[in-house]
Amino acid sequence: MITLHNLDQSRGHRIAWLLEELGRPYDIVRYAREPGTLKAPPSLAAVHPLGKSPVIVDGDTTLAESGAIMSWLLARHGGERLLRTTGDAGFDHYLFWFHFGEGSGTLPLTLLHVLAPLAPASDGLTAAALAQLHRALDLAEDRLTQSACFADDAFSAADIMMSYPLIAARDRGFLPGSATKIAGFLDRMESRPAFQRAIEKE
Repeated sequence: MITLHNLDQSRGHRIAWLLEELGRPYDIVRYAREPGTLKAPPSLAAVHPLGKSPVIVDGDTTLAESGAIMSWLLARHGGERLLRTTGDAGFDHYLFWFHFGEGSGTLPLTLLHVLAPLAPASDGLTAAALAQLHRALDLAEDRLTQSACFADDAFSAADIMMSYPLIAARDRGFLPGSATKIAGFLDRMESRPAFQRAIEKE
């Protein structure tokens, strides 16, 4: 049985959603953020030294970092239909967007979260982070004018990875009204039965 150690308001939803898509049984151990600081509780450090979420325990393996966890689960638990490989036309897009979702797509959102309490002293940095976020959103919108999903027209693990920064941008009011392709994509993702089951379990 796979155990997901999941902090509220974290990237752990990606993992629960993937496990639901894979049809793998799992348990969730839930953690609440500390009042005031919103930091992870110290008890998470007892699971993994990083002290952050998500973390999975799969047999003898304990693994942190959502991208690494996603790759592990796809490789170990029948994720072939959600992958793209070297023989697939969408392989380059799959690789790019799978990693963009945790890298360039999420970084400006993290910076904006950190900088918000420091305003107005951080106004210059905040403007730079916003510009970076808008470039990321423009790039995602452009990709979704070319295909229904990020790798190609079919759902893949890259879409799970990309959903986190896009949902966060929308929910925090950063998604422009002109981003209609992103909005439609998120509607499709959030209506998937596996996405809904993960929400219920979380």
